[in-house]
Amino acid sequence: MTLPFPYRTVLFDVDGTLVDSNGAHASAWTQALLEHGIKVTVSDVRPLIGMGGDKLLPAIAHVEESSRLGVALAKRKKELFSAGLPGLRPTNGARSLLEFLRERGVDLVVATSADDREMRAILQQGGSRTCFQRTRRRTTPPSRSRTPTSSSQRCPAPILGLSRR
Repeated sequence: MTLPFPYRTVLFDVDGTLVDSNGAHASAWTQALLEHGIKVTVSDVRPLIGMGGDKLLPAIAHVEESSRLGVALAKRKKELFSAGLPGLRPTNGARSLLEFLRERGVDLVVATSADDREMRAILQQGGSRTCFQRTRRRTTPPSRSRTPTSSSQRCPAPILGLSRR
């Protein structure tokens, strides 16, 4: 006998949760910074992954994301990360967990600071793109928003957190 899952909705982060991409983000930021004459190591950058470029750049390089240099760094990081997408792999058990939850009628919501194109590419590479059928564009800048950008068909609007049944 299968017991019903006690939640209607589960929110997932993408990077480091569904897809093992934190190292790729750290490497891309490190390379972009080095190319612009800012000496850092992957070990310096790795703990800052997940905070968004608007916080990472001032913390690691004392550069504002909206500055000319900040824009150039973010653009180059995105290019380097995109080139590394084929090397990304799903985290162990991620796809199985998503399928388990979907079989129980749980709405799956994904949250990420990535733009929609990058999010879809990361999910595709991680083998979980088909688990999130509907996409929704955010209305605030990606680094300032932690609003989910994709949800299952049964979830018309993103929901933060878990909803008890």
